[in-house]
Formats: sequence, structure tokens, C-alpha cells
Amino acid sequence: SFPFFGANANAATSGPLTAHPVEAFANQSGLTSSGDIPDTTKYSPHSFPQGGFVISLPDGWSSKSSTSSVLFTSTVNSVSISWTSTSSNQSVMAIATRDIATLKKSVVPFRLTSVQSVMLHAGPAVRENYQTKSAANPVTGRRYPLVVERFVFVHNRHVLFVSLSSPVGADNVDPWRIISQSIRFTK
Repeated sequence: SFPFFGANANAATSGPLTAHPVEAFANQSGLTSSGDIPDTTKYSPHSFPQGGFVISLPDGWSSKSSTSSVLFTSTVNSVSISWTSTSSNQSVMAIATRDIATLKKSVVPFRLTSVQSVMLHAGPAVRENYQTKSAANPVTGRRYPLVVERFVFVHNRHVLFVSLSSPVGADNVDPWRIISQSIRFTK
């Protein structure tokens, strides 16, 4: 069993985040003011040969990439993807345990809300749900509460992390499901 699962999840993290209503955002990339990704959004596959996977992402989002990561963003939502390899056969749960320990040190604030093994089209994964706050708005300096749904995969000694981030209160269950179920390994 996973040490942070269920009722113990909050005990191992910092205190609760104060939920503030998300201010209305400029309506860019077709988003509603609450950060919901519209049901009419189109998705296109993106191939990452160096990471050994393909994933479908919303059309029209900005992107930044490096040799082992890529970030896709809209006004208030983001999909952050990173990959690495491992020299030994490690379980996805072992890697997720280390990942959570790293997140607790690097993401401030960090409040783990759940961890669970899931089966997606790409295979077994661990879903880590947590809350944090956005980077400071460059104009107002405000930070907004975010929810993050992070998936950890291990496939043929390749490790893939996919983080789906939205403002608290946004209803992006369907878009996040479309993205997470679209992942396919190519190596």
C-alpha cells in the first residue's frame, strides 16, 4: 500500500490551501472565465520520439520545450510533460513515491489530496492529485489556487510524468481524461 494514500494523504503535507474564487480571466484560447476547457476543443496528436510517446493536446495552446520536457499552456491551464529513463526495472509505485517526496520539497505550497493506481490506454500508472498555487501574476502579483492531476508511467525503462493543471473550481474532467487516455508509448 502507498504511504500517502487516503486519509493519511493530508497528514504528510503542508496545511490546507485557502481557496479563493478565481477571478475572471481574459477569454483567450476559447476558455470560459472559470478556466473550463470547452467541450468543442479540438485535440491533435504530438509525437515525442526522444521520450518514446505520443499524446493528444488541445489545439492552439502555447508551448515551450527542452530536450526532456515540454509545457503546453492556455490562459490558466497547463499540461507539463517530462521524461527520463531508468537503469533498472523499477515499479511505477516506487517512482511515484520518490516523485511525491521531490514535489513536497520543490512545490510550495504543496497539499497532496490523493494517490491511486490507475489503468489507462498506455498501461498502468499512478495518479497523484495535489493542490498548489500559480506563479505570481506579473501585473497583480496574485497567486491563484490550482489543482494538479499528475500521472506517472514506467514503460520499457522509460519514465513519463504528465501534469494537468487547472484553477480550483474549473471543470476539466473530460479534457483531462481525453489527454491522459490519449498517451501511447512508441518505444
